[in-house]
Amino acid sequence: MKKIFAVLLAALMLMSLSVTAFAAELPANATDDPKSKEVTAEYVGPTSGGVVYKVDIEWGSMEFTYTAASNGNWDPDNHTYTGATEAKWTFDEGANKINVTNHSNAAVTVSIAVADVENDGVTVSCDDVLSLATADNGKDGAAGTATTATATVAVTGTLAESTQSVKIGTITLTLNEG
Repeated sequence: MKKIFAVLLAALMLMSLSVTAFAAELPANATDDPKSKEVTAEYVGPTSGGVVYKVDIEWGSMEFTYTAASNGNWDPDNHTYTGATEAKWTFDEGANKINVTNHSNAAVTVSIAVADVENDGVTVSCDDVLSLATADNGKDGAAGTATTATATVAVTGTLAESTQSVKIGTITLTLNEG
């Protein structure tokens, strides 16, 4: 009896392993084809933080001194003056300079405007425009170098006698893209 029972159990186990499965057909209006699928791609350009501006402006003291003309010293023996000097404007070294340094990853242009103040013939002048290239100038991914330009301020004319520390002009810098 044990043999018959073991044979029947083995036959039952074999029949349970072979189960037939039935799949339904896709409806005629199905949009997906189970045998194929399109592959798509999209390009996204590199991202950057955009243009970053950093510009340093270093002003000289913008302090000028007017020295009037001098006849020199009277020589009573020759009845003439000696050591005569012409009128001139003087200033400390660098006092008449405007240094602009571009640390930006884009070129900049600096427009310079001078507004004179009424001072009976004293004129302040300066370069009109400074152009500075980008500091993003490194080769093969190396760090770049800041670019620098300098404007020079000039003063001409005659300052009235006894004038002390008076405003003779205003200089305005305007920063623009490249």
